Amino acid sequence: MKNRTTNRLVQLLEKHDQDITLGELLQKIENEQEKLEQEKLDRINCYRTKYKDCYFKEIDEDSIFGKTLRVYYIMRLENTGLTEEYKTFYHVSGNKISFSPRDLNFRGIDPQHVGTTFTEEQLDIMQIITKEEYEAYVENYYKITKQLKEILK
Repeated sequence: MKNRTTNRLVQLLEKHDQDITLGELLQKIENEQEKLEQEKLDRINCYRTKYKDCYFKEIDEDSIFGKTLRVYYIMRLENTGLTEEYKTFYHVSGNKISFSPRDLNFRGIDPQHVGTTFTEEQLDIMQIITKEEYEAYVENYYKITKQLKEILK
């Protein structure tokens, strides 16, 4: 983090007039930091709006349970954080359904659980589906679990 901060400071210093006072330079740097922070907040708010009450599906070809279809209902994007690569990730609240040859699961997503975070890139590449499509997956989940209960009697 220190090298990144130092590099950023050097870049800022190179952009500015060499004849300004230290106070003027500090003010310019503060203004740029505020601008960057506002851009970050605007981007986060844009994602929160874009993915509020949203339905997704994705296929994981490499799941430990074999090829897995995951279907999500994301009520809202909660807290944010940064990955090791300084990419923004979001904790989410909602529901998740998983269908695979060895696993069937329907559960709520706890925004406090680390395993249910998504980066902006992950959100952007998931396939958005309609509420009706999501509800059809929910119905299929309940049909399958009902059949399993009958088989296991």
